[in-house]
Amino acid sequence: MHYRKLGNTNLEISEISLGLMGMGSQQWREWVLEKNESFAILSRAKEMGVNFFDTSNFYSLGESETLLGDYFNEAGCRDKIVIATKFGNRRNTDPNMGGYSKKHIISAVEGSLRRLRTDYIDLLQTHIWEPDSNIEEVLEAFEMLKAQGKIIYAGFTNVPMWQLALAERNDASQKTSRWDSVQVEYNYLRADSEDNLMPFCKAIGKGVLAYGPIARGYLAGSTETRTTNRALTDEYLHQWYVSKEDERRRKIIISLAKEYNWSAAQLSLAWALGNRDISSVLVGVANPDQLIDLLAIEPDKYEGIRDLIASEK
Repeated sequence: MHYRKLGNTNLEISEISLGLMGMGSQQWREWVLEKNESFAILSRAKEMGVNFFDTSNFYSLGESETLLGDYFNEAGCRDKIVIATKFGNRRNTDPNMGGYSKKHIISAVEGSLRRLRTDYIDLLQTHIWEPDSNIEEVLEAFEMLKAQGKIIYAGFTNVPMWQLALAERNDASQKTSRWDSVQVEYNYLRADSEDNLMPFCKAIGKGVLAYGPIARGYLAGSTETRTTNRALTDEYLHQWYVSKEDERRRKIIISLAKEYNWSAAQLSLAWALGNRDISSVLVGVANPDQLIDLLAIEPDKYEGIRDLIASEK
């Protein structure tokens, strides 16, 4: 495993990280893995050098955090891993049980700390952004939580570019730095963040975390033979990747994978990792063998694979 720094921080995280949306409880989504299957994947990830694990208080309504906390406390290696979690998604109709008020942020962090069985969160991130949110209030909460030692780093997920620019302007005016990273969807089908967001983050020293490199499995292979629970029931997969251009690009990945004896998932991940402006690429897997497959391509091949795919346009 190779490691990259989170933006201008000195925090080193594995360039391939594990996302835990698919771990927790099947009562939340039927394709979610429960304890025993999840622990097997977490064990293999740790053995292979993955040290960055991304979850949310929304995944399985908190059970994903609980599972992660249980595993690493049993393994006794909390100090060797980096835990990222998120907050903000609304779970009920109470106006302050979600969103981005200081009240909710403090409450959410306390809940995450209990479920994760830890004294601190390495990276706290917003989740689904609400457009009318006051980003300065979020920054103030980040600053307070850092001062209290409850979080070390802080970041945003899928926040509009203008909001990030506002956050940076506010920090610059106060000669402070209250956020450290942004997480965005990034894959061969969705790469618009290369146009402005990534250059902006590079210029100001913020880390970029990429999720969805395999497009929820769409870039892993044929969609005509969907057999997994997630492929059959994931409503976002069927809504997001439906255009003729998506299908054309998917076929490029599949064709090259057959020609060079790689898996389509490997090529899709390597394409994302070939962008050195990214601190880490998050993957989700259904079993340890999928993780082994994804980690099989050596880093020195990332750029070559990216160039190969680009040549097929």
